[in-house]
Amino acid sequence: MQITTGTEGAVTVVKPAGPIISGELAELENHLHRLSQSWTKRLVINMSEVSIIDSAGLELLVRCRREMAQRGLQLKLSGLNDITQRIFDITGLTFHFEIFPDTPLAVRNFL
Repeated sequence: MQITTGTEGAVTVVKPAGPIISGELAELENHLHRLSQSWTKRLVINMSEVSIIDSAGLELLVRCRREMAQRGLQLKLSGLNDITQRIFDITGLTFHFEIFPDTPLAVRNFL
């Protein structure tokens, strides 16, 4: 999995590319853990290049969101494709995450 990280103002944007599935999670998990332990207070995960996500990937995002919330940090998701959006809808996770159609809108929502 390829992961790029950048900033838009005071918001850190992480963009994984490829599937977020069991066996492919270690790099993303370590990356998100480092960010949640650093100065990052606002995080957007741009999911526009994520082709699919499985239960292990969902669990990782839920755990990351929970850990960040416990520390007063914020996590938002953006750019879910039709398949990943449907997975979030079916599992009921749409109600647990702030999900935006694109990254600029997610970033602006922090203001």
